[in-house]
Amino acid sequence: MEEKNKNSLSYLFKIFLVTLRIGAFTFGGGYAMIPLMQNEFVDKNKWIDENEIVDVFAVAPSIPGVLAVNACVLIGNKIAGLAGGLVAAFGCILPPFVIMSVIQRIYLSFFSNAIVLGALRGIKAAVVALMISSVVKLSKQSFKDFIGVIIAVIVVGLSFLPSITGYTVNAAYIIIGAAVLGLIIKGGRAA
Repeated sequence: MEEKNKNSLSYLFKIFLVTLRIGAFTFGGGYAMIPLMQNEFVDKNKWIDENEIVDVFAVAPSIPGVLAVNACVLIGNKIAGLAGGLVAAFGCILPPFVIMSVIQRIYLSFFSNAIVLGALRGIKAAVVALMISSVVKLSKQSFKDFIGVIIAVIVVGLSFLPSITGYTVNAAYIIIGAAVLGLIIKGGRAA
């Protein structure tokens, strides 16, 4: 798409509608949005490629704030500049804001309803399956060599450390450590 069209109102409105749909139909937090974002931004609209979305999901957790909003802002900014980032953030935030505003009014009766509890159990199972699907699909782009696999194994091990030892490693330290390790290894190869 030409640069002049990227900031047109119709283009920005399309970004808003895509992120609105992602925000409205995703349950389970930011990581549950990965398959929808990948489908919408990479597969359907071809606004970014698979390598770029892998980079977005590598950077988004290290930025203060909510993962889903961070990812939408990064992607929106990539495809349409600052206006695209703002529109994408608003589209992503609006549905949960409206839904939570309504739910908080009827919270007690809502979460004691057997039908709602059953639906939430089903949604949890679907979210796990979608996340596994995304991990498999994105791993093809992420693991370019054996070193990437080693770093991933170390990160997964550190992520499961709390359930084994009770000791928690801050996710920010894991991300920074993995980045530093990658730079050291990449720098060693370049020399």
